[in-house]
Amino acid sequence: MGCSYPPNPERQNRWYLTLLSPDGARLDDVHSAPVTSRVSVFVGRQCVTLRQAFGRFPWVGVVAPDGRVAYGDAERFEIGLYRIDPRRPGLGEPEARIRLDRSAAPVTAADRREFRERNLESAERADARIRQYARLVREALDRYDGYPRTWPAYVDLRFDDGGRLWAQRPKRPDDRQVFWELFGRDGRHLGAVAVPAGLEIHTLRQDGIYGVVRDEFGIQYVERYRLCDRPGRASRRR
Repeated sequence: MGCSYPPNPERQNRWYLTLLSPDGARLDDVHSAPVTSRVSVFVGRQCVTLRQAFGRFPWVGVVAPDGRVAYGDAERFEIGLYRIDPRRPGLGEPEARIRLDRSAAPVTAADRREFRERNLESAERADARIRQYARLVREALDRYDGYPRTWPAYVDLRFDDGGRLWAQRPKRPDDRQVFWELFGRDGRHLGAVAVPAGLEIHTLRQDGIYGVVRDEFGIQYVERYRLCDRPGRASRRR
């Protein structure tokens, strides 16, 4: 993420997809893109990392069971499906493109306030362990001006065991459900699936969604949600 000092503009707040040989030797940087979901801000020689829910993370490296890679910058609902060829530079041309007509929600003043308050609350909890950390975070927030104008089109990409692609739409703090757009192996849109916002998804399979929830005492439960024949609301099986 670029917290080395002195700051390196080629590495700071950028994500790299690196191709390695079977023995672990670095062959090439296949792709790089900026990251705004987690940004590094320098306060003097101190590096502070800020997290914003409406930032972007370029989802290169989401790999299907058949070896395809999904990539998109989340500025719009467009996703390319690629096969990386070590004999050619970069990602190359996609085998297929996925597009959905979804307008991006604007980042509001309330969203920016919530981003600031969450980072300050986290810093104040850590301040007892890291001296004057809250002051550094406050200064970093005062300096930061890289807010995007809109929320990303999606915040997560995953393949299930059948090679279908799932794309998670953004979730605001007060949302009770999270929506995932589901696409077939050929890129055809199959529909949207709604799951509870408190479900931490670990595995997506053709027969259901597997994740963890916490009750009011912090106790974890594994839950399975069975998918309907057509995308829609997933039904729970604990």
